[in-house]
Amino acid sequence: MVAFGQVGDRVRFQRAMAAATVHDMYNLWSVFVLFPLEVLLHPLEELSIAMSNAKTNSGSFKSPVDTLVNPLAQEILVVDKDAIYDVATGDVVCEPGQSFVTSGAFEGSSLSDGSIGAITVCIGFCILVCSLLTLVKMLAKVFMGPTKRLISKLLNYNGYINIIVGTMITFCVHSSTVVTSTLTPLAGLGVITLEQVYPLVIGANLGTTGTALLAALVTGKSDSVAIALVHFWFNMFGILLFYPIPITRKPILSWARSLAFFSAAWSMSAGSSSSWWHRASCWDWCTCAPPTALWWRC
Repeated sequence: MVAFGQVGDRVRFQRAMAAATVHDMYNLWSVFVLFPLEVLLHPLEELSIAMSNAKTNSGSFKSPVDTLVNPLAQEILVVDKDAIYDVATGDVVCEPGQSFVTSGAFEGSSLSDGSIGAITVCIGFCILVCSLLTLVKMLAKVFMGPTKRLISKLLNYNGYINIIVGTMITFCVHSSTVVTSTLTPLAGLGVITLEQVYPLVIGANLGTTGTALLAALVTGKSDSVAIALVHFWFNMFGILLFYPIPITRKPILSWARSLAFFSAAWSMSAGSSSSWWHRASCWDWCTCAPPTALWWRC
């Protein structure tokens, strides 16, 4: 979605599209290698179960992004999450006409929950598009001239440090989207290269596991901790497979560039490929993130 903010310039759009899809290519190649190994040998499952037996309780950490966004979101819509959970798990039967809206702009409205949800999605989509367009224009003005050269020099220093930076930023804000959404327009503008984006993106991918691991540790349940650890080790082994040896990065970067080339050459393919990668990401989580092997054996 961020890459489409630069669709008016073919060269910029191609660079931005490559940066936006390198994360998907990394996930796919990790799946190609790790999923068959997990099905056959269960290394991630065994390691995660062994580590979950030695878990310790941990405190929680609140994202600063949630602190900023939640007050606005609560003014629009607040739902009864406990009631939704009870209905989803079958503990409670949903009555006809029952509403899960507890407060916000739609409290007391005659609209159904489905209509309220559709309106909320449209509002969120409009805010997202406006935010992305503003971000691209702002970065185009800020990261030029001396600033562009400074950023390029800093990111060229050490790729492993960039992985750590991407991990820490994602862990703090609880969202890898913040990292990738910022890097994509920068790549489109030519401020940073795809090779510089790659370590930051895989670091952000690793950072997402921190949130899940913290949540699992708070529950104190070994199964939850084991699944969170599978997620962590899946990403950790992915980094070990596709970063330290330069030649292993080639298929990921070349696939991202190829998709970006076709997207820039045939604009209709960009939209279809974007929706396909979103579906592939869902498939990636459901089939490749090796908790499946854990569930099969349980």
